[in-house]
Amino acid sequence: MPKIISDIFDKINAGIPDWKEQEHTIEEQIEQILTEIQENIPEKYHDEVGKRLFEISALAEKKGFELGFKYMVKLLMESLL
Repeated sequence: MPKIISDIFDKINAGIPDWKEQEHTIEEQIEQILTEIQENIPEKYHDEVGKRLFEISALAEKKGFELGFKYMVKLLMESLL
């Protein structure tokens, strides 16, 4: 992710209304998925799988923000022409 977009992503979370509630909802959904898949994997992998699910969620969130930001800039530029 370009540095400036990454910096914006890191700073903007503090100013978004209901951000903490959204984070909590995401965590609950990940926990539900984790509970469901833990039935099918050996217990020794439960912690690692849980950690990876949260990493995947964070990565998807950042990449989604980056794509949305780039799309917003593209639309802004097109509207100015």
